[in-house]
Amino acid sequence: PYVFLPKPRNGSYRIDTTNVALSWIPSRNAESFNVYFWKSEFPQALKEGEKLKDGPSAVGEPIFIRNQKSNSYSHQYLDSNSTYYWRIDEIIDEQIIEGPLWHFTTK
Repeated sequence: PYVFLPKPRNGSYRIDTTNVALSWIPSRNAESFNVYFWKSEFPQALKEGEKLKDGPSAVGEPIFIRNQKSNSYSHQYLDSNSTYYWRIDEIIDEQIIEGPLWHFTTK
């Protein structure tokens, strides 16, 4: 019972840096979503086929953006050659269901 099928696809690379639209498929009973979006602490982006860095501090701290009803979120401008992480937590019957961690890398 959590969000799935992220767009851009998890692990995508060469994503445009302008007007990036994140979207997901919600679970059936979702009432709203907490959106988290942040840039990797590492200065270099992941290369094609490279795996995520390991360790608790590898991805940085999740940054809460907002709670919303829709299953999409747009960001106008992102840094080039950077890896971004995002997570969507669902609110169901006043409970927070933490979603999976997703990432993509910009051109």
